[in-house]
Amino acid sequence: MDCPQCGLASPPESLRCDCGYDFRFRRPGGGQPGVPLTKSETILWILLIIFVPLVGPLAGLSYSMYKLAKGKRDARMMLMASIMILVVNVLFLTIAISK
Repeated sequence: MDCPQCGLASPPESLRCDCGYDFRFRRPGGGQPGVPLTKSETILWILLIIFVPLVGPLAGLSYSMYKLAKGKRDARMMLMASIMILVVNVLFLTIAISK
C-alpha cells in the first residue's frame, strides 16, 4: 500500500507509515515531528495544560476556606499551601505560554 502523504510503499499489514501517516484512521499521526496536531488534539492539550494544574490548588482553596468558616485552625496551613501552589502553577503556565 502506498502512503497518500509521502508516497512510500508499505506492506499491506502496516498500521503506520514511516512518515507518521496512520493507515487505520487515514490521517497524519499526532506527535510525529513535522506533523501538525488536529484541531481537537490541540484543544485537548490546551485544556490539559491549563486546567489540570489549577484544579488541585483551587480545590484546596475552597476546602480550606470552608474549614476556616467552620472555625478550624488547622485550615490555615492548607490555605497557605494552596495559595503557594496556585501561584507557582500560574507562574509556570505563564512561562510555558510565553515561549
